[in-house]
Amino acid sequence: MRKTLVSILAIAVLAGGYLAYDRWLASPKVYAWDFIPNNAAVVLETSETLSVYDSIRDMGVWRVLDNSTFANEIEEKLAELDSMDTSGSLREVFKNSPSLIALFPISVTELDALFVLKFNSSKQRNYLKRCVEAFKESGYRFKNRSYHGFTIEEFYKRADGDVFSFIRHKNYLIGSFSPFLVEDAIRAFINPEEVSFESIFGETRALKPLDQDEGNVYVNMSEVNSLLNLFPKSSQGLFGRSAFLDMDVENSSVKLTGFTFPDDELLSTFTSGPGSFDLLDVIPNNTARLTHYSFEDAETWRSKLKNFDEDIRLSTDRLKEKFDIDPDFLFSQINQEIAVADLEVVGTANPDRLIFLDIKDISEASQFLKQAAQRMSSDSIFVDQVGNYVVRKLDIGLARALLGTRSSLESECYYIVHREYIIMSNSLSQIKRLIQSLESDNTWRRSLQVNTLLDLASRGANYSSFVHVPRSWNQLMNELKPDWKSVFDVNATGLKSMEYLSFQFSKVEDKFYTNIIAYQPNPPKKPAKISTSQRLSLASKVITKPFLIRNHLNRALEILVQDSALQLYHISSDFDIIWANRLTESVVGSIVPVDYFRNSKTQYAFCTTSQMHIIDRTGAYVEGFPKAVPSKNPIAHFSVVDYDGSKNYRFMLTDAKGNIYLLDKAGKSLAGWNPKSTGSALLSPPSHIRVAGKDAFIVAKKKGVIDLLSRRGTPYSGFPLDLKSEIVEGYFTEATGSFGTSKMTTLTEDGELVRINFSGNIEHREQLFKPNANTTFRLIPDVLENTFIIVRKSDNLWEVLDGGGAKLFEKTYLKDANRIVQYYRFGGGRALTLVTDPVEGFLTIYEMDGKIMTQEPLQSSNPVSILYSENGNSYTLYMGRDSVIEKVSVK
Repeated sequence: MRKTLVSILAIAVLAGGYLAYDRWLASPKVYAWDFIPNNAAVVLETSETLSVYDSIRDMGVWRVLDNSTFANEIEEKLAELDSMDTSGSLREVFKNSPSLIALFPISVTELDALFVLKFNSSKQRNYLKRCVEAFKESGYRFKNRSYHGFTIEEFYKRADGDVFSFIRHKNYLIGSFSPFLVEDAIRAFINPEEVSFESIFGETRALKPLDQDEGNVYVNMSEVNSLLNLFPKSSQGLFGRSAFLDMDVENSSVKLTGFTFPDDELLSTFTSGPGSFDLLDVIPNNTARLTHYSFEDAETWRSKLKNFDEDIRLSTDRLKEKFDIDPDFLFSQINQEIAVADLEVVGTANPDRLIFLDIKDISEASQFLKQAAQRMSSDSIFVDQVGNYVVRKLDIGLARALLGTRSSLESECYYIVHREYIIMSNSLSQIKRLIQSLESDNTWRRSLQVNTLLDLASRGANYSSFVHVPRSWNQLMNELKPDWKSVFDVNATGLKSMEYLSFQFSKVEDKFYTNIIAYQPNPPKKPAKISTSQRLSLASKVITKPFLIRNHLNRALEILVQDSALQLYHISSDFDIIWANRLTESVVGSIVPVDYFRNSKTQYAFCTTSQMHIIDRTGAYVEGFPKAVPSKNPIAHFSVVDYDGSKNYRFMLTDAKGNIYLLDKAGKSLAGWNPKSTGSALLSPPSHIRVAGKDAFIVAKKKGVIDLLSRRGTPYSGFPLDLKSEIVEGYFTEATGSFGTSKMTTLTEDGELVRINFSGNIEHREQLFKPNANTTFRLIPDVLENTFIIVRKSDNLWEVLDGGGAKLFEKTYLKDANRIVQYYRFGGGRALTLVTDPVEGFLTIYEMDGKIMTQEPLQSSNPVSILYSENGNSYTLYMGRDSVIEKVSVK
């Protein structure tokens, strides 16, 4: 965005003062609006221009622009004006200066502004006259030209080439950094019936503005939609013909409220007021953008929607003809709301999507969908059990027949029933992740920020769009046209720190009450504050990660940890020792919570080098445990497998020679796994993945042989696959809509990134840059299983790369050490790389750009556990160093 917007508040006022002669003050019937052309996209009307600026600058939300050229140039220009004259404060002299500021798109990536400023006193004239003289002396040049009987005067500075053009008429100054906008203003003045904003959008000017606010905003929706054509896909955005909005500025938000006049757009499909907004319990917190539709009568809205969107009619006709399925029946079962959620994406992937249908009679709708699934299936019917939920598959045309282009599930369509809701998605893995969110209450209902936003907004509107800016960032950048990407990149830090945007429209007679909010609950902060809330000293040195467990009685977070004396401690949320059991060996791998008896009570499963253990929360062993492992070799890896969420657990053990054992719940070896010999030690534990109802175990050997095994231990077609290169520890798996297209990514010791699909084909091989012969690589999966990073180490230089091999940041360490690296991607732009030096006992936390979160390292010798609280915008770390366990808050 050009200096135009930057200098509106400063240079505009400056130039006006030069021309503020006494005769201006005797104005005939000339109004500021006479000079605003009808192609203005947005017009801001305010009587206190500088006061509005100060209000915005002092609020938290302004900090999103603190590091941008936009904010810096405004401050520089205002400071420059203040320095030109010492006879009074700029803000005091122009305390009452009404103005109009109109924004216009002037090129593919540029906005410019036309302003109309009214002068009311000789004090303003004298002050600005002295400022102008000072600008002349500092190198600004002036020239005049004639246009339709008006004298356009311009001043410019040769150093930067920017020209400021203006005219004076009566007691008004009309100016812009784009000379043709001043010419447009002249044409609007001399030919108002065809050219002026007020003649075309008089409906907005007829509405009475509110008092005691920061200004009024008038919107030409056609121009705004053109402006929003930054994106190749802009079917959703601001709708209607025109809008009048009052602007209210608070510490953490900018709020625009008023009315929108509809046109032949989506808003015209709503013929009555909104229904409810009760979906908060099912919208997951990884939602990036939510579009919500609410209505009093679903069938009436659908009839209007069909006329608006031909895609709905075509899809409906296709389903009736091909499958004898009537989507109108399903729509008749919808109560008062539908929502479409685009979920946060990693990298350049297309977003996964969830569709929520609020149902009146869930049994009727469920039966309809079961029959639809049977008719739509070309072969066997897809049914997958995930915990207490049944996942079924539908033809993607059904979702399109409901909402048309607003609901396109372009690849697959899976659905579950949850209480009174039917929830559809294009992604089986996202359905499973949603189920986890529902079971853990990780939804919008529990989000303080979302609920505060809804208190500012409206709990009920016909059309609502909520955008979580950090979570939407990757998708936004994917959709931007190339010319705009550089603009957004330059201001990424500020823009990404704006948390939420919301747009809402509610039917009121012939117009729509409109509520637009920019909300920043957690403005960019100063260096993080560290506080140690709890600390406990054990008898001996801590040797494991503090494993976080959930108390099934009160849901409090507790800890299991082992010390060098082989004592296993259960520590309460208050950091009291509940019990301590001495083991004969050290714990191998993780301690995993299980519901062994399927009674909603938690036990803890883990393995030592020669025994498998299951202990309840009192410290007592489950009957039959501890149990000797079937291998004579030390156990190297241990994991718990629950195929379908039924709690019919399987325990997978790998010994030091690469023999894999799969045990049933009672610890008995299963056929095909007694043992499954790989011939060599494994770098990483085998992992289980379930895709489209099929289970698979991924086995990666150091020599670069990848195997994909069934539940019976037999290889899938295309496996084993030999990469012909030794690989490093760690790999990353991605479940897609089908088994064959799901994939894993691994990394060779020489830095070759290899992606393999489950059909046994190598989809991609890419050699990463290797600075020297001593360079080593590590693949670090995100602990939350969203993505991964790569660490490239060349002597003392450590570089952190993203999953595509692009460098995120680099650090040089004075001492070489085998450091522990953990990666947590919490979403919404929040990702941390944790580097622990186990010898020195220090932990350093890096943000995505390599900035160190804390001014001094924290103390830890082992891997740490970390939680993020969106409500508190803080991190909680559980760490162990020497014999001390600590709980530390970083905010």
